[in-house]
Amino acid sequence: KLKSFIAHHNEIINVPQSMGPGMAELVQLDLSHNKLAVLPDSFGSFRSLEYLKLDHNELTALPRSMGRLPLIAFSANSNRITSVPASIVQMKRLRTLDLQDNLIREVPPLQELDMLERIDLRHNQLVELPVLPRTRNLQEVFLDNNRIRSVWGIQLSPSIISLGLRDNALVEIPPQLAELPLQVLNLANNRLNDIPSELGAVHSLNKVMLEGNPLRVLGRDVLRMHVHDLKDFLRGRLAHQREQEQKRDEQQQQQQQQPIPSAQQPNRRPSRRASFSRSSSGLNLFDKDQQNQQQQQPRPSQIMQTKRLEQLIEAAASSGELLLSNMRLNEIVVPEVNAFSMKLKHIDLAANRLEQFPTQLLPHSQTLQRLNLSSNFMRELPPSFGRLSKLFELNLCRNFLVALPDELANLRELRQLDLSHNKFEQMPPAVLRLEKLERLQVSFNLLTVLPDMSTLPFLSHLDASSNNLEKIEEGLRFNTRLTVLNVSHNNLAEIPPEIGLMPSVKTLIVTHNPLRNLSQGVLNHGCDAIKERLRSTIPANSHLLAGQQGRPAPRPYATAHQEMPRFVNPNLNKPPPQPDQPVARPLQSSAEDAELARRPQSSGVRSAASHGRVQSFSNTNNTAAIEAKIADVEQQLAAISLTKTKQKQLKKELNMLRSQLGREQKRRASLSGINNNQ
Repeated sequence: KLKSFIAHHNEIINVPQSMGPGMAELVQLDLSHNKLAVLPDSFGSFRSLEYLKLDHNELTALPRSMGRLPLIAFSANSNRITSVPASIVQMKRLRTLDLQDNLIREVPPLQELDMLERIDLRHNQLVELPVLPRTRNLQEVFLDNNRIRSVWGIQLSPSIISLGLRDNALVEIPPQLAELPLQVLNLANNRLNDIPSELGAVHSLNKVMLEGNPLRVLGRDVLRMHVHDLKDFLRGRLAHQREQEQKRDEQQQQQQQQPIPSAQQPNRRPSRRASFSRSSSGLNLFDKDQQNQQQQQPRPSQIMQTKRLEQLIEAAASSGELLLSNMRLNEIVVPEVNAFSMKLKHIDLAANRLEQFPTQLLPHSQTLQRLNLSSNFMRELPPSFGRLSKLFELNLCRNFLVALPDELANLRELRQLDLSHNKFEQMPPAVLRLEKLERLQVSFNLLTVLPDMSTLPFLSHLDASSNNLEKIEEGLRFNTRLTVLNVSHNNLAEIPPEIGLMPSVKTLIVTHNPLRNLSQGVLNHGCDAIKERLRSTIPANSHLLAGQQGRPAPRPYATAHQEMPRFVNPNLNKPPPQPDQPVARPLQSSAEDAELARRPQSSGVRSAASHGRVQSFSNTNNTAAIEAKIADVEQQLAAISLTKTKQKQLKKELNMLRSQLGREQKRRASLSGINNNQ
């Protein structure tokens, strides 16, 4: 009569067929953090099972027999489940359903689950909002990080207090949400330009998240407002809108009450409602051809947008830049304009509604250098994309891409590639063949492994943050030009020690990971301390040290009372002098000795002469180190396309380094003057 069976964090790969019938009295079953790939059909034989956890396994499907389980709480997050069986609606007692972090594209209607209180479907591939129960038990609904485009026409439970819809593709929110007793509403990272004014009347609402939206109508100033100020603003706007509507209704009533002269009656344009009602009585004011023509006539806004599009395309003939961002375009029709063929260098189609790349632009893009397709609805790229052989910069962020065509490897001149905020589960193979790539952004995807990047010899900036990374494959040490590496907000248990052997890395961000080989004290000391710690964990006979004999011996990171070393003394690895052998002394002038001898000595320090020798050696190395840093910053400013903020930071750093170099040179010149006078 076993009641509870807990076997999490093991390596179980299958469940025996006899387990269900043999444990008829089992109430709680926890098989999370194992290696289950398939569940047997007999899994539905647990007649008394109420609590089931299958998190962090390798399941791709759930058996149909699960519908027979009398579950109260069911959790199967962090698997590879692609669909939910229809038999789940038979779980009438179910209160909590957790299926987040899977590959689910569709959920069967759940309106029969009257006892459901919480549903979590975050980090899936849902395109539509699932049908949810309308009982008063459902309180929490989490649908973040999916592909939902609209929530119109969906009836929600009148008792929902927490609704999560962040990181989707929503362009509009229905006012019906104001009818819910919401306390928390998360709409961050969508494509919203406005939110309903009716939300200001929801008294229970105490938290609204809107960051990451365009908010062109509402204005981005609301992001700095407190939720109560935001609600006051929305209530004021709602009152103004109702006043305007009331005024329009009164004007319409007055116009209807005024008598119309008989001479003007034939010129009156009847409404569509009048035409239909009178035609049924035998008086037809419009024939069908006229009615169809009227319905098919484009709106004035559509006519203006079409004219604007034609003007921009014609302007590209002379400028070589086709700028069509933020126009809500579903497709692009390119007219026959031979004037700008083979001359187009920049195309910007960001923040539209494109589901595929307009292949009509390809004949005009043979000299294209910059292409921005961010914030669209694209799920794939055509193979003909590989014809853009001159492309220098490509931005594909905030789409729904899961793969890239192999022809993308033909972009031999590509330097910058942005794939962030997509649905990649693995690094596209074509990316690893872009030999001249310098900047790669793959943050906010579903990557679990960071592959060997040694095939990208010019890579200098790699951002793989906010993924599901569990492993970094060996080979990063061969990227000798890598200066920035960001793998924060992942599931990494350790950072490869080989990163400690990369002198080019100046910025290393590894925070928000469950690290085991780096303590928080090391992380607080920054990049140099992290690399020192990683080097100290490499065994002396490791293959990573092949060709590294000339490097200094690893030292422990500095404590809070130690100053981090700014240079590496090349004499550290030299053997100590013999007793009868004079100590080799670096070149130093007598004037420097005299100057240092006049300085007061504090207790516990070395003699003036020995201190002078070390200080002279330090000055020489400091000057070389400063010059090296200046060259590095100048290279970053010249070779990389930067944002204004980053460019301002680099310029500020460059000015500080030049000032420091000038002071160092003046001080050495003053010491040389003393030597000449003597």
